[in-house]
Amino acid sequence: MKLILDDQNLIVGFSVVGNLEDATDFNGAIPEGFFEAFVPNKFILKDEMIILNEQYHEPILDIPSVDGVDVVKGISDLTKQIALRDLKQSQTDAMLLKQIAELSKEN
Repeated sequence: MKLILDDQNLIVGFSVVGNLEDATDFNGAIPEGFFEAFVPNKFILKDEMIILNEQYHEPILDIPSVDGVDVVKGISDLTKQIALRDLKQSQTDAMLLKQIAELSKEN
């Protein structure tokens, strides 16, 4: 396993296959749940062991709003609308192709 460390040995990235430039080789035990819980800086390499960083705190996300509207919800709603539009367009396209095929058979 390759670890990308910052100057305080905080793990900011890793790879289990391939090669990473300026990465540190790690052959020790990987803590249970490391892969599922990994986010940059949550773990530290200390005494050749990967341990939880006691100084780590989950980032507080400041979700922006515009005129009182939650931007993330707005983007989610738009994404749903686009997906529904694309579905309807695909259905229309399929119906038109079927009609063209039927007309082609008649001629």
